[in-house]
Amino acid sequence: MNHRPMALRHHHHHQLQFTLQLTRKINFCQSCGGPTKHEIPNGEENMRAVCTVCGKIAYVNPKMVVGCLIEHEDKILLCRRKIQPSYGLWTLPAGYMEMGESAADGATRETWEEANAEVDILSPFAQLDIPLIGQTYIIFLAKLRRPHFSPGQESSECRLFALDDIPFDSLAFSSMLVTLKLYIEDRQVGKPKFHYGIINKRYSSFFLICFLHFLVFLLSLCCKLEKQKKIGHHRHQTPGTMKVLCMWLLYLIFSVNQPAQFRI
Repeated sequence: MNHRPMALRHHHHHQLQFTLQLTRKINFCQSCGGPTKHEIPNGEENMRAVCTVCGKIAYVNPKMVVGCLIEHEDKILLCRRKIQPSYGLWTLPAGYMEMGESAADGATRETWEEANAEVDILSPFAQLDIPLIGQTYIIFLAKLRRPHFSPGQESSECRLFALDDIPFDSLAFSSMLVTLKLYIEDRQVGKPKFHYGIINKRYSSFFLICFLHFLVFLLSLCCKLEKQKKIGHHRHQTPGTMKVLCMWLLYLIFSVNQPAQFRI
């Protein structure tokens, strides 16, 4: 019998589905290279990739992203991305934490790599969990050690923005939007504090691209069927199925892809 509260059961269901999708992509053992099988090991609840040669279990764990919110003369340092995803959009200098480094060390390293800037960490500012994509952000408040910065290999531009000039419509990630809004709220109150919250991305947005590809496939299939039904040089009108699919495409594009939600 499942004794979890309803809210936990709902969360656990989505967590299982996400873990299962990632686990099924692991077909070979990272230790010995042997083929894997997908099963639930004894004493566990999630599907795992288990090596059929050495028996090692591959675990799918969230990624840790670390970065700096850099203050300088009442301005914030942002970098314009020169790589995908979110090419050309603005972000705080941040990236994946490496093995063997602390979160603060990773944040200062990413700042150097993306903005060629040396910083001193002041304090942790925010931890933002994004369960749907398996990421946790840890952002530190920091200050420039010296007023020198320039674009790194992953950036096309680095710039200090006054709070009123921050390009909220051109930010790369929802985590950056949340972080900067929390910072502005703290500045208005006059007292910075540590923030923890969860960014809930919508599943409809997450699977939107895959679903659109499926609809495009159906549209192409309908077109082929239409060509097969030609009579002489006259073509039939667009089948009703195609009209319905086009309406669904428009509905998805304009109403399904809603922004992420943030809660504390």
